[in-house]
Amino acid sequence: MEFLPAQGTPTLDEHGERNGPLTRVRLAWYYRPSDVSDRTVADCRLLLAAIYSEVCDISQLRAKCYVIHRDKITDLAGWKKRPDRFYFQRLFDPWIRKEFEVIQAASVRNLPTNIREVLLSRYEYVVAEKEVVPDLTDELRDCATCEKWCPPPETVQCDRYIEERGDDATVEVLSLVHEMSPKEVDALETYKTTLTRHERYKHNVDWLTEVIKRFSDAWVNGRDLLTVNMKSPLHQEKWKKSETRFIDKDFTDAEVAAFEDAIAIHGAELRPVREEVGSRTMPEVVRFYGHWKSTKLGEENTKIKAARASGKTVPARAPSRGAGSDDEGSTISDVARANHSCGACRTRESDTWWKAPKGLATTVLCDNCGISWRKYADLNVRPLREETIAAKSKAGDKREEVSFSDASKLRLVEGVSTIPEYRWMNKCTLCDSTGGAVVRCSDCPAEYHVSCAWKAGHKFGFEMQAVKSSRRETTIVIDFKDGSGCMVPLVTCKGHPVHRRQTYGICETNDAGDTALQVYAKTYKQAQVENTHGLLRKAQRLDSILNPDDSAESEISQSNPDPQCAKCRTEFSPHFYPTPPSTPPDDSTPSSMGLQTWLCHRCHFIDEHNSIDRMQGIILNGKATNGINGILSS
Repeated sequence: MEFLPAQGTPTLDEHGERNGPLTRVRLAWYYRPSDVSDRTVADCRLLLAAIYSEVCDISQLRAKCYVIHRDKITDLAGWKKRPDRFYFQRLFDPWIRKEFEVIQAASVRNLPTNIREVLLSRYEYVVAEKEVVPDLTDELRDCATCEKWCPPPETVQCDRYIEERGDDATVEVLSLVHEMSPKEVDALETYKTTLTRHERYKHNVDWLTEVIKRFSDAWVNGRDLLTVNMKSPLHQEKWKKSETRFIDKDFTDAEVAAFEDAIAIHGAELRPVREEVGSRTMPEVVRFYGHWKSTKLGEENTKIKAARASGKTVPARAPSRGAGSDDEGSTISDVARANHSCGACRTRESDTWWKAPKGLATTVLCDNCGISWRKYADLNVRPLREETIAAKSKAGDKREEVSFSDASKLRLVEGVSTIPEYRWMNKCTLCDSTGGAVVRCSDCPAEYHVSCAWKAGHKFGFEMQAVKSSRRETTIVIDFKDGSGCMVPLVTCKGHPVHRRQTYGICETNDAGDTALQVYAKTYKQAQVENTHGLLRKAQRLDSILNPDDSAESEISQSNPDPQCAKCRTEFSPHFYPTPPSTPPDDSTPSSMGLQTWLCHRCHFIDEHNSIDRMQGIILNGKATNGINGILSS
C-alpha cells in the first residue's frame, strides 16, 4: 500500500518529501484460489499474489487487511485466528493462467556473490516456476576446473559447450522502428495520423500495436509506408487458424443500455453483467468496463475542473461505501418474504442483508455470513433438513433412525444398528476416543459424543424449520409454543454466538406442560408397535442393511400389509412364506378363498419336516414291497 497525492501532482517535492494532501492510494491485488481455478481450497485465508496494482481514491477503501508471505509467519494457526489476516506463497498470472512460486530473495543462494548482493538490495521476493526453485535455493555450485559459478546442475566442466537455445528467428518481430532511419520514423509518424479520424483510436493500445506491426511488415518487405491502411479490423495471430479482430466491435446503444442497467444492479460483478448483455464475451465486457469507467471518471474530473475554473465550490464527493448502497449494491434493502432467511445459517433477523452466491436455499445472507463471505469466501452452510416420517417406509426411501418403543418414557431404544458406520469411526473432539457414535455441531465441523457434549456444557435444543406447502403432505408439521414447522434437533458448541433463528431448549415446555424433548420424541421417534413385533422390526431393519435390493420372495411376502398364518392364525413372525397353490390350507375360511395365504416361520418348517418324513416312509415301503414280490415269484 502506498499513499499518493492528487493526480497530476508530483509524488515528491523538491526536498524529497511527499506532496500533500494525500488523496489516492496504490493497492496490491490478490486472488482467491477458488476464483481462478476449479479446485477446492479448504484454507479461506490463503491467497494468490497478482502481478499488478491499482491506484484509486482513498474514499473507495472499504477496510484494511494484512497480507504477508508464509515464510514470515511463525505461528500460522494463531495468525489465521485473528480477523482480516491472510497469507500467500504463490503468484497467479492471469494472462497465461499459470501459478508461480514466490520465495524470499534471501533464500536464493545459488548465484554469484555480486549478483546476489544486487538482488537483495533491490528485491524482497523472487517469482519462479516450481521446477526452478530447488536449483535457486541450492548451495552455490562452482565449476570443477575454473572455480567459477555454473548455473545448470549438468554444467560441471568448462570445456563442455552448451548451445544456447533461442535467437531472433524464435521471437516474433512486432516492431522494427528502432532499425529505421530518422527520416523513415518521421514519415511513419506522419502517416500514422492519417489512418483514422477517431480520436479514441489514436490512444488505443490495441490499435497502435497493430499499426506499428503493419508498418514494420511493410518496411521489411520493401513496400512504401503509404500502402498501409487500417480498413480491415482483422489480423492473423500466431498459432491460430483463422483471422481474429485486433480491436473489439463497438457496443450498440442497446448493449450499452443493458450494460449500464446491469452495473446499477450487480455493481462490479461482471459475470452477471455479461449474462445481462448476452451478446458479448467475457473479455469484451471486461475491456469495455475499463473504458466505460475511465470515461465516467474523466467526465467527472472535467466537471470538477470547470467548476473550479469558474470559482464555484466543489462539493466533497461522498464515500463509495454508503449506508444505502453498501459495497457496490451488494446489500439488499427490501427482503422478499420467500427469502426471509439467511441462505447459510437460516436466521430470520439481521440488520443488514447481503446478496448470496448461487446454489444456496435463498438469495440473501445475514450480516455475519455476508461479511464472512465477502472477506474470506467462507460459508458454514447448514443443510435444510425436513424429516419425512412414515408409518411403514421401504428400505432406501429414507435413512432409518433411532426410535423408542415407548417414546413417552424414552425407553427401549430401537434401530441402533442403522446408525451410519462413519459416526462410530470418527473421533470425539472432546475425549479424543472412538468409543461410541458421534454427532456434529450444527455450526462447525466439530464432532463429539452426546454425553461428552452434555458434560462440557454445550447447547442442546430444537429448531423449528418452515416447511414448503408442497411438502406438507409428506412432512410432519407440529406446533410448539409460538412456532410451527418441522422440529429439528441441534447440538451447538458453547463457544458459538447465539443465532437469531427460532430455537427451543430441550427443557422448554408448552401450554400442556410437555417439554420440547418429549414433544419431539412422541412425534418423530415413536416406533410403530401397534401391528408389528419388536423382533420383526429388528429383522426388517437388518434385512434393509444386509439386503438393500430385496429379492422377489421378500417383495411378495411384504405385498400384504397384514399377513396371517393360515394354520395357527398368528400375525407375528420373523418371516411369512406363501403357501403353494396346490396345497390348500387346513380350513376353507372365506379369508383364504381366492386370496394369497401365508404360513408363519414355525408352521413353514414343521410342514417341511413332515413332508421329508413322508417321503422317506414312501421310499422305505416301496423297497419292502419289491422284496416280498421277489420271494413269492421265486
